[in-house]
Amino acid sequence: MIESLLNKPYPLKKEVEIFDIWGVYIFSFIPSYQNYAESHPQLELFFVDEGVEELYEDGKTYQLSGGQMFLRKPNSLHKDRCLSPHSTCYILAFKGESPHFPKLYDRVIQLTKNQIIQFKELFELYLKEIDGEVDKSAINRGITPKKNVFGLPQIIKNKLELFFISLFSSESKETNELEIFRNYDDPLVDLILKELHERKYEKFSLTKISINLSYSRSYLCRHFKDVTGTTIINYFYSIKIEEAKKLLISGKYSIEETSDLLNFDSVQYFSKVFKKYCGLSPSTWRSISTEKKYY
Repeated sequence: MIESLLNKPYPLKKEVEIFDIWGVYIFSFIPSYQNYAESHPQLELFFVDEGVEELYEDGKTYQLSGGQMFLRKPNSLHKDRCLSPHSTCYILAFKGESPHFPKLYDRVIQLTKNQIIQFKELFELYLKEIDGEVDKSAINRGITPKKNVFGLPQIIKNKLELFFISLFSSESKETNELEIFRNYDDPLVDLILKELHERKYEKFSLTKISINLSYSRSYLCRHFKDVTGTTIINYFYSIKIEEAKKLLISGKYSIEETSDLLNFDSVQYFSKVFKKYCGLSPSTWRSISTEKKYY
């Protein structure tokens, strides 16, 4: 009985297979940015981490906000432009095959928090394949083992395949709770957000906010969570980290100086919070991000 079972192999069907990665980018866009239309034979995954982007592909336009992605078809004519005060986008160009890819075409896809984490991990892993200082030309290439990290190219390939399997197997409606450009249409929440934005260079103090708005701390916390789905302090740190990204990308401040400016207790704590909200460490963010004002 056991012998007969061993003589029957279990076929491993390939739902998706990734062959090469051609480009890995993180761009920080401002409203004046708009690129020229281009096309290429690779698939391109365009993910908006925060802000709002308008994507054009083959005569149609799509609007993406924080936590949403779009899969561009091979050889499609495409371009994009920033519609918000600031946006951050992750772009991954690759070659792969799957009968399920067409299901993702011509539509905006909302990712779950776990899918976002999965996707951002690819960027961290990819950087381990790059030798020395990271520059803009260094990340625009396929995966090659530069540091002899055994098995890492295959890990990256497998993780990207698992990411797409997750997309194929579930349609997510989970929203990104850190959309700092969202309008909640609630007067009290608007006042709290105004306080948070004005105090982004200070330490968090719910007591000060409570006194300024003449509401109890407990009521503010409860009302804010009911309306936004997240806590006041969570939102406050998301605002701080968005400001940190702008400071780092300006090239004027070191990671330590940015931490001090934003009143973090230590650079270690700043790095921990930054990675929690951004998915990347401050050094990684600064090394592979670039601000696009025009093209």
